Amino acid sequence: NMATRLAVADSVGVDAIVVAVAGLERLGLGHRIDEVIASDIMVPQVAQGALAVECRVDDEVTAGLLGSIDNASLRMLVELERSWLRELGSGCDLPVGGLARQTADHIEMDVFLSNPAGTSVLRHRASADTPDGVLAQCVDVVLERGRGRELLVR
Repeated sequence: NMATRLAVADSVGVDAIVVAVAGLERLGLGHRIDEVIASDIMVPQVAQGALAVECRVDDEVTAGLLGSIDNASLRMLVELERSWLRELGSGCDLPVGGLARQTADHIEMDVFLSNPAGTSVLRHRASADTPDGVLAQCVDVVLERGRGRELLVR
């Protein structure tokens, strides 16, 4: 539906829409990108740019082929980001973001949580040796000490 979104934006004279760069590039629409917003300015929604491939649980041949293209370290980072979203009990209706990365010696994740109006914003960069440690730090700092749970009450 990306082509439809772009066509509607063009037809009504919208100045900008914000979408994932990876999606546009995969669709051959990279030429439509005017600006890339850095993650230190806007933390993206979790798992942006990630691709998931599924197969039947009993299809060992296909599972073996898919295993050859799996990137375990990237999968771990996406799973960490999705764990943050699960911790919030959220989906698409709450302004939330999470971006995890592996450095040489630890795992980092930037998280973002806001109320729908954007008048209460919480951000944190967590760093730990394990995904569980990063997630625990985000929960503690943003949800508990940062009072982020109050933003989750609708």
